[in-house]
Amino acid sequence: GRPAARDLTRILLCDARRQQLAPAWFNFVFSSVRLLALRKCTPRLDGREDALPVGIGCALRRAVSKAVVSRASHKALAAGYFAPQQLGVAVPSGGTKLVLSVRELLDADPTLCIVAVDVSNAFNS
Repeated sequence: GRPAARDLTRILLCDARRQQLAPAWFNFVFSSVRLLALRKCTPRLDGREDALPVGIGCALRRAVSKAVVSRASHKALAAGYFAPQQLGVAVPSGGTKLVLSVRELLDADPTLCIVAVDVSNAFNS
């Protein structure tokens, strides 16, 4: 049930790594995304074939995450466990906080830079 999913998420994602109960590679494997290149039906204007990048995450992570955030009370609980690393679950103005944090980081260290990746039309939007 949902309480079991909540407990599983807490154990797998937070407590296990913090208490070093899970191996060091766990977070990498559990949070990694496999990329597939799907061929687009229509070629590019220059005649070359084009591909659509599709990311597929870990099925267990997706299932557990969906179970956890399916209810508002679980969202608040997840936000408490995942804070301050994530800004997407139950964090008001998460995007704004991210932008302001990056600005502060760049102001503090002028040797850092931001790289923007152009993904326009990556998903035929």
